[in-house]
Amino acid sequence: MIIKTAVWISIVVLWNVFVFGAYGLDKLEAVKNRWRIRESVLLVPAFFLGGIGAAWGMILFHHKSAKWLFRVCIPLGLLFTIAELLFLIQFHIFLL
Repeated sequence: MIIKTAVWISIVVLWNVFVFGAYGLDKLEAVKNRWRIRESVLLVPAFFLGGIGAAWGMILFHHKSAKWLFRVCIPLGLLFTIAELLFLIQFHIFLL
């Protein structure tokens, strides 16, 4: 059972690294005045266990931090991610 839990945690960590990378890539492209990642593509993963990566990406890259939609949705996504993880851990969903 512990191995399955470790696999789920690894998946969540990798997903958040991916989301964090998306914010970094979009910031890099913004600085270079090149193509951009859609805002919906940056926002949606925050609500599907990617809120931690989105919040860190927004803070560390200073990206989208002036937009009200991101200032509201990313903290909500972070809280939603934490709530999802707590729910999954409490009800042992990770162990299935």
